[in-house]
Amino acid sequence: MRDNLTADRYANTVRQQRSTFSGTFLLVEGRSDKIFYGRFVDSDLCHFLVTEGKDNALRALSSLEKSGYNGILAIVDATSID
Repeated sequence: MRDNLTADRYANTVRQQRSTFSGTFLLVEGRSDKIFYGRFVDSDLCHFLVTEGKDNALRALSSLEKSGYNGILAIVDATSID
């Protein structure tokens, strides 16, 4: 099932929901991120989308930015560079 959860699928979800929600979309890696950040976000103004991983969040964000979508943010864990 997780194989079907691609960055394009998440980007398309945002595109579809944009017609009914004009607020900000916040892409997060996992459910625990949604729970944590949900304490700091007004759910009437911001909609969470759990992307099941950092790569999906970053790729979906990139795709949406290239399409000219505004009001999209992603919160991901820091990458360790050795």
